[in-house]
Amino acid sequence: MRFRTKKRAKIDRQAQKTRDEYDEMFPFCQLCGEVATDTHEIARGANRLKAQSERCCLLHLCRGCHDEVGDPVQWPISRQLELKKRVDPLGYDLERFNQIRHGK
Repeated sequence: MRFRTKKRAKIDRQAQKTRDEYDEMFPFCQLCGEVATDTHEIARGANRLKAQSERCCLLHLCRGCHDEVGDPVQWPISRQLELKKRVDPLGYDLERFNQIRHGK
């Protein structure tokens, strides 16, 4: 069993509603169209936790596509944001994404 701090557990609980709603809006992989199983945060590194509850930072993917999109060489953030803009234009918010990514 993985250990999570109380702070991390609280962040995860708060983000869960947003993530569940997002997953319901997009039940199929936003890349290939198969049944989606994983919620992917576009923001990486230290700001990934902040991105968990922000629609502008989320993609719903199948396991295979999630593994593929996780490769930063093949899928840099700019390419992930292009996908986001195409498959979820209402959720695309580059200004908010950059605020999260740059810790503002």
